[in-house]
Amino acid sequence: MAVFIELDESGPTTSDLLSLPGYSTFGVTEVVPFAFDLDASENIFGVNGGSNLPAAMSQADRFALEDKIQHAIDYGALGFVTTVPMEAFVTPNSFIAPATTEADVQRGVDVAADAWTINIQSASYAPAVTVPFDLTFDNDGATTLADLTMDGTGKTLTLADDFTIGNSLTATNGLVLTGANKIVLEPVATISESNSSYVTGNVETTRDLNAASTTYDLGGLGLELTPQPFAGLPGVTTVTRVTGTALDANAPSTDQSITRYFDVVPATNVGLNVDILFRYFAHELNGNTDGSLQIFEAPLPYAADSWFHLGGDNSTLGEIAFDGMATFSRLSASADDVPLAPIDNIILKGDTVTGIPFTQVVVPVRVNDYHSITSFSGTLNWDPTLIDYAGIQDEAFGPGSIPVGTTNAATGTLTLSYAVASGQTLSDGDILFSLVFDVQPGLYVPQEADITWSSSPTALEVSQEKEALARIVDATFSQAKVEIPANVDISGTVRAETGDGINLTNLDLTGTNGPLQVVTDPTGTFTFTVSENQPNTIAASKPTVQASDIGNGISTFDIVLIQRHFNVLQPLSSPYKIIAADVNLSGGVNIFDIFPLQNLILGTTTSLAQYYRFVSSDHVFTNPNDPWDGPGFTNTRDYPLSTALTSQDFIGMKIGDVNNSWLAGNARITTVDEVYFDLADHQVEPGTQVTIPVHVRDFQNVIGYQFSLEWDPAVLQFESVQEGIVPAAYGTWNTSNGMLTTSWAGLQGQTFADGDTAFSLTFTVVGGMGAQSPLVLSSGFTPMEAYNGNLQYLSVVSAGGMVTVGADATTSILDPSLAGYALLKNVPNPFSTQTRIRFEIPQAGEVNLEIYNTTGQIVRRYQDAYGPGKHEVIWAGDNEAGMRLASGTYYCRMTSGQFTGVIKLVLTD
Repeated sequence: MAVFIELDESGPTTSDLLSLPGYSTFGVTEVVPFAFDLDASENIFGVNGGSNLPAAMSQADRFALEDKIQHAIDYGALGFVTTVPMEAFVTPNSFIAPATTEADVQRGVDVAADAWTINIQSASYAPAVTVPFDLTFDNDGATTLADLTMDGTGKTLTLADDFTIGNSLTATNGLVLTGANKIVLEPVATISESNSSYVTGNVETTRDLNAASTTYDLGGLGLELTPQPFAGLPGVTTVTRVTGTALDANAPSTDQSITRYFDVVPATNVGLNVDILFRYFAHELNGNTDGSLQIFEAPLPYAADSWFHLGGDNSTLGEIAFDGMATFSRLSASADDVPLAPIDNIILKGDTVTGIPFTQVVVPVRVNDYHSITSFSGTLNWDPTLIDYAGIQDEAFGPGSIPVGTTNAATGTLTLSYAVASGQTLSDGDILFSLVFDVQPGLYVPQEADITWSSSPTALEVSQEKEALARIVDATFSQAKVEIPANVDISGTVRAETGDGINLTNLDLTGTNGPLQVVTDPTGTFTFTVSENQPNTIAASKPTVQASDIGNGISTFDIVLIQRHFNVLQPLSSPYKIIAADVNLSGGVNIFDIFPLQNLILGTTTSLAQYYRFVSSDHVFTNPNDPWDGPGFTNTRDYPLSTALTSQDFIGMKIGDVNNSWLAGNARITTVDEVYFDLADHQVEPGTQVTIPVHVRDFQNVIGYQFSLEWDPAVLQFESVQEGIVPAAYGTWNTSNGMLTTSWAGLQGQTFADGDTAFSLTFTVVGGMGAQSPLVLSSGFTPMEAYNGNLQYLSVVSAGGMVTVGADATTSILDPSLAGYALLKNVPNPFSTQTRIRFEIPQAGEVNLEIYNTTGQIVRRYQDAYGPGKHEVIWAGDNEAGMRLASGTYYCRMTSGQFTGVIKLVLTD
């Protein structure tokens, strides 16, 4: 605020005021942070601080009258002092009262000899302030001064708060001290200094560096920035200059640095190319010579001991030029030979890792004391017969940030060369990069692959630098190592409980050496080569099987045995058979294990939940009658520390096969007797329905059976099946193709009289007159088997039957479209050596003759093209291989065009 004295009509005169002590000539001091209306009619006016009022200057010349102010009179030593409200307005010619011991005539002034404090209230003031003497500015808030002039030789202006300069700050004589405070230059404001009169402390300005090839002098702070074309622009940039003793440890060297640094914070700090000009005064050299100065940079936020050398052109006194700044942080200048802040010896140390043959290994390279590093380079070497280079990863500064030369990688040499514009810092133990190697096949002895540093062809160097001027620092390069354990073999067999090897079993190894897989040969053997003392696990499985293997060994006999087990009639004899009986994998054996087996046998399903299970041969069952009682069995073997081992065996079971009939050695079945299923011949009429019973004979102590029954679907259309003497199950899924499957399993052997009906089939006759269809038991899908109560196999025998539509096809063909076709009775019949199969066709065409046994198995085929007329084929009772067949009943089916005919052949000894 302006300090003034107010007189009322009864107060002293102007001459009285001028006689106050301390009114010597100081020169005019203009302070207009506030201006007040002064009413001359009431003898109210201000006093010029330090100079007598010129006789020729009137009161009107001294003041611009704006408005009256309210005031109160506080009588003191002079009898009055006016207190003025804080109303701010422009009065260009108001003045500061002089330094005086008369406190009662001062307002807003801390009295002391040769020292003043002006308390400037919160507002913006257009007029300027000129300071000719020691003075302290104190501000109740942010204040903007249009102009500030320091013109007091040997005097100082001290800031007790932050100030903003709107136009200019001029240091003509004396010093301006910001202390912990700062001066902010508005975007158009400037600062003018000299070697003897300057601002010490903090000055800040913000400018928009938005044009290439334009030099920005930043308000005269002593740092000029010129963005170059074809690069990023810094944009709105804040620059803070700090000078004087405030530097301390913030400069590269407190002994040899100049006494200023700049913190530069641009809006964009990547992809820049900015030329800089660093200006300084002679008094700032601090013992240096101009020619010795270079520019240094430190990161922001500032960290002690983090300066690095940039260089620069110091050929012009008072300034240093540096071209091509790519990023900004803290800038200062110091002698170019001054050591950087102390750093420790940089260490690049490779890890020692374990490498497993046929796998990849990652070898980290870590750092210690890695501060402000701008580049490193070197060569890595290794033995390529032990490890093969596969790549680099984990680069600390991003993928691809560490270029590598791989030209000679195949021979065990890799070059690295890394450089950045701004120094990088990592914490101790951080990974600088990792190398990836493929470990080559090992030996049966341990090996070590050393990864060493060398300077050929690329020299070993680490630097703290920027651009062309590098400072090479001490560094220790410590080798990495890949330790390759010795190989050991783990071998064993996969076999059934009978000792038979199980072919095509998968052995999967997981762990250090995994994943690996081997498949057993017919003997069931396997071998893994693994690394010594490494953890591994081997698991046995057979997840996929061929279609022909799904039902292999599974029959109604297994259902009989499983039923008798869970009905406690005859327990299965081993824990492995009990595990195989758990078809639905429920952890026990019950009736629900029967259904999936029955469906598989009949063909109503084609799969099971699992086909094989395996148990380590070392597993001890706590209760062999209940494998799930006690420690669980698994299909794995664990090796926490692998060593050379043999006999690492597994026991395998085929799910559902509880008598091991799936094994080749057990597949040859010996029967002790026969059971008959008889079908009679039938003559039927077209379009009618016929029910054909299947009668049993010699059905003595039978506990189960299974078979397929086939017919010609072109003659007979299946309608239904009716249960007979036993509650058998039936598969009707293929009846449209002329096949029914059946299975029956009892708990005890049963006996029925000859001629009793096992079951009956109902058909609709769809064939024409003269058409014939055999009804034969076969192993077409479900093999023909039967078993007695002693759990022995029986042969299933059937003479089969013939269904003829209308008259016998050998004597008459009533379907006009088939006239001229005939399959005649063979001659002789029965026969022992050979017989003539005769047939007739009305026109040229292909004729197929198929001879099959009572099981439906085709034993001989004849196929050829014939002309119209009668023909015959001689059959000697042999099969396709020319081997003599056993005596018994056979059938011959002839097909030609739409005609089908069947005759019965009887071969005797």
